[in-house]
Amino acid sequence: MKILIISQLLFITYFQVSLGYLPDRYVDREDIECITELNLERKTIQEAFGDGFILEEGNPIINDFMVCLFKKMDFMKQDGSLNFPNIKRWAARSFFIMLDLRDVSNKYEITDEAVTQCETIKGSNIGDTTVRTFNCLMGYIREAGLQKKGQD
Repeated sequence: MKILIISQLLFITYFQVSLGYLPDRYVDREDIECITELNLERKTIQEAFGDGFILEEGNPIINDFMVCLFKKMDFMKQDGSLNFPNIKRWAARSFFIMLDLRDVSNKYEITDEAVTQCETIKGSNIGDTTVRTFNCLMGYIREAGLQKKGQD
């Protein structure tokens, strides 16, 4: 009986962290600035993240938040196009940590492949493009990182 209860508690904890919630430790200064500037609730942004840190698509609030964030972090150029060299550095550093893939040895190679795969994405507007590109990068890095981790 104890094993069943412990298993259920672990499952609930996993579900809350990995499905539908961005933990506080990943909310940065720029996130807070955009939440404040756009008059959003922190919880709204945190709950927009799903399994593997994939963002909710088709939500104008999330789109606007990501545009704000990408501008603040210099991931977006003045003309609204994405600054992939800066995004690549960020993804190679942060995405592997967020996905608990710190031990993957070829982070930069995987990130280069992800950018090549995702840099041509075009959404219905700049916010949609930003969210879809983020999701593509995060998804590619997650899958490739898990494969590599399984081989190491």
